[in-house]
Amino acid sequence: MTPPPAYSDSYGDSYSEGDQPLVRPYAMTGGRTRPRYQLAIEALVSTTADPMHLSGLLPEHQRICTLCREVKSVAEVSALLSMPLGVARILVADLADTLDQDLILYLFGTPGQDRFWFMWDDLVRGAIGAIVLVDTRRLADCFPAVDYFENSGLPFVVALNGFEGHQPYTPEEVREALQIGPGAPIITTDARHRADAKSALITLVEHALMARLK
Repeated sequence: MTPPPAYSDSYGDSYSEGDQPLVRPYAMTGGRTRPRYQLAIEALVSTTADPMHLSGLLPEHQRICTLCREVKSVAEVSALLSMPLGVARILVADLADTLDQDLILYLFGTPGQDRFWFMWDDLVRGAIGAIVLVDTRRLADCFPAVDYFENSGLPFVVALNGFEGHQPYTPEEVREALQIGPGAPIITTDARHRADAKSALITLVEHALMARLK
């Protein structure tokens, strides 16, 4: 006997006849098939939103918020809530707008050595921007990272990592050496200090927001 044909949807998921969801995916997303932000399936999300603030959300959004009180990946949200992966991406992206400061987005980093370059394509998916942390004693080591982010179109900030306030070159000297246009911020920092790291992240977010408005 031939099994019934699988149902497939525009979200990239398929189901056998007995496993089709009770609520069609397009009903959960208002007919949308693409998220506002491109989220990788391994992207990690958690929320500290007050349960009192969730009453105005759609039931699917509330379920995600309840689940993500502990850190979950987008793929885990999809599996644990039995919803198509494409739908999970859209709904999580919606919450980034809806919950604003209550949604926590995570930072990922990788060393600059060439043996780690294979990770970059995965890390930039869904990213809003990047910080290239530069050791001015070995300026040439950052060339591949700068080239990568320039070619990918992802907003980035160059952070000159000094120690005890020592910076052998000015940002403009580094800009000229790296041949970076005026659009990319170059800042000085000491990555060991929390306040400096926070300032660098704020600069990146502001730069990424301005890039979206252009």
